[in-house]
Amino acid sequence: PVAKEIYVLESERFPNNDGKTKVAKQLHNDLNGSSDFLVISGYGGLGEIIDVISSSAKDCEDIRLLFGHEINLKNSRKSRRKKMIQMEMKDYWIKRKLSPIQHASVVEVIERLESGLIKVRMADDTPRLHAKMYRTRASIIFGSSNFTYPGLHTSREMNQRHSRPSDEYNELSKYMESVWELGTDCTEFILSLLDQLL
Repeated sequence: PVAKEIYVLESERFPNNDGKTKVAKQLHNDLNGSSDFLVISGYGGLGEIIDVISSSAKDCEDIRLLFGHEINLKNSRKSRRKKMIQMEMKDYWIKRKLSPIQHASVVEVIERLESGLIKVRMADDTPRLHAKMYRTRASIIFGSSNFTYPGLHTSREMNQRHSRPSDEYNELSKYMESVWELGTDCTEFILSLLDQLL
């Protein structure tokens, strides 16, 4: 049988993980020289959060991360639901050991959280957050990539990228700010989780 090949898109306009291109590479390029970084993502992998913040986003002075969740729980009461989600997140990550090379990065992230340079929020439950958006000073990338290693490196993803300045950048930026305002702060929870991972 004849081997089938995926159509190759221009990766700067449509960040994806096909072939040698990676969403993470475009995000890294856009973070170069950026003073701020805003992430809206349905789900975030703790390992990827640590890696990106301690490398590509190491010079950012204002990092805001807003996450939803992809856990279906029967209890619909918001306060109980968020608490249960945080407990499940904690159990999941505590069972997984970080590699020794990540420990210095964890300490760096903790210091930046404590200083207020990084803020983390959890989205409200209604409606469920499913968007994936990344804003730097250079661009906004949005599409299917969650803030996880598969989403930024290995899974077949499709995203669009709008450079600044543009009308699209401005509109999307307003939307992201409005979603951020709906989130509930969970910085202390993330700090306690990271402390236990050391």
